[in-house]
Amino acid sequence: MRTAFSLFASLLAFGSMTKAEADTLRIAGINPGETVVVSLKGRTSGHCAVQIFHATAETELANFVPSASCKSEIAVFSRRHAMVHEKQVTWTHAEGDVHTVVLHPVIRARVTVWSESRAGRERATLDIERARELYLGNSVGVVFVADYRRLPPGLRETIIADRCEAVEVIKQNRAYIARRLNVYYIDHDFSSRNCAISQTPPDCPSAPGFPVRDGNVTFIGVNATRTALAHEFGHAFGLRPSACGGHTNGIPGFGPDNIMWAGGGEERVHFTLGQVFRMNTQVDQWGGTMLIRNGLRSGGRRCPPNLTNAVCPPLRADWPQ
Repeated sequence: MRTAFSLFASLLAFGSMTKAEADTLRIAGINPGETVVVSLKGRTSGHCAVQIFHATAETELANFVPSASCKSEIAVFSRRHAMVHEKQVTWTHAEGDVHTVVLHPVIRARVTVWSESRAGRERATLDIERARELYLGNSVGVVFVADYRRLPPGLRETIIADRCEAVEVIKQNRAYIARRLNVYYIDHDFSSRNCAISQTPPDCPSAPGFPVRDGNVTFIGVNATRTALAHEFGHAFGLRPSACGGHTNGIPGFGPDNIMWAGGGEERVHFTLGQVFRMNTQVDQWGGTMLIRNGLRSGGRRCPPNLTNAVCPPLRADWPQ
């Protein structure tokens, strides 16, 4: 029996198809000569497989056919558009089918930064810009739009002492805006923490027992590197728990260049396609991706980082060369 990973890897590149072109994929919303990345699942010539390839405004395909056991799906990734995920793609047995995917502008994710000093605000400005570059460059389909506010007096010590346990106190003091990302820059000796899960599970088996807190809350301390905010936004967008693939340390196929590598610095520049798919679609017991929770996307699917199956691509599934 073929594994889920081999199903995704068997036709990884569009160029690996040998059957004569029969159907067509059209991408509406891109300029002539512009390309996007497509992950296309479906049945051709008796095989159910996922193909990952570059596509232009019109790309010729093999003949895709309907299949109850291999329901066709398409995900389209772009540096200038939001990710599109179509779960029910219809093909016929006849050649000449044309399927059109309509792209939409990148998602504008609102961020409110709360800082207690001018230095904190300056750090936040640089971190937001770096996160914006990394997310657009990795075709996440999200651009961060930030506003900056002063942290109310008295909250600093509560945050330092309680971290994610301080979320309710923060909300009571009106230092929080619902349905958007809230980031707190604290001038104290710690790194960073996203609060989707109340406490960090020490291992994956115990993770389901840890209660939800609020994925819209992130703390950044003075020890955080320039890529820490991009990393914590990855947790906010569903790459969690850290012990279940949310952190990529020690996972085969990943290295310190991955943004979800814990403890890294400026070398963290890369999200895989498997990670980006989850960041746009993840549903879990801790609120799922904040893109859905905040009303910026609809739908969703339970694909935790450590799960690979017929509908969840491998976390290490990467971009085509």
